[in-house]
Amino acid sequence: MDDRALCHKGKCTKSVCERFNKTKCSCEGKDSCMVCCQHSNLTGTCEPFKYKNTNETKYVPQGLGCEINKMAGICHDNGRCQPFLIVSPIIKALQSIISGKYQEKIKNYLFNSLEMFVCLFGLLVSVFSTLSRTMVVQNYKILKNIVMNNPLGHDLKEE
Repeated sequence: MDDRALCHKGKCTKSVCERFNKTKCSCEGKDSCMVCCQHSNLTGTCEPFKYKNTNETKYVPQGLGCEINKMAGICHDNGRCQPFLIVSPIIKALQSIISGKYQEKIKNYLFNSLEMFVCLFGLLVSVFSTLSRTMVVQNYKILKNIVMNNPLGHDLKEE
């Protein structure tokens, strides 16, 4: 069953948009919890459906998904889209930078720098493993020397 359909004689099959020779579409922003239509030839903008005689809008059923300010949410019975998460101002600023005019630059930088990052990471791992191995070998030699010079574990103090 279509949650945005009109019901007639127990069957809910036709959308309110189809009933008035329009096509269903999804509105964005503050109207994302309203039933929206556009002209059948798809040339018009997607806008909330309004009954001609009352100018009343039709809301989608409560609990359907919606989107407001580029965040997913759920529609409430009053036609309001409530975001799942309340995002902090810092996250909003980062979102606007990443999704704005800098998006392509950031994507290109990360893509171009990927090889350099992998090389630097590999170099770092190599240096770390070499230094670790050198330290282990040196400690082993020191311990071996101590044990060889004092096999019984006697005190090394001069008497």
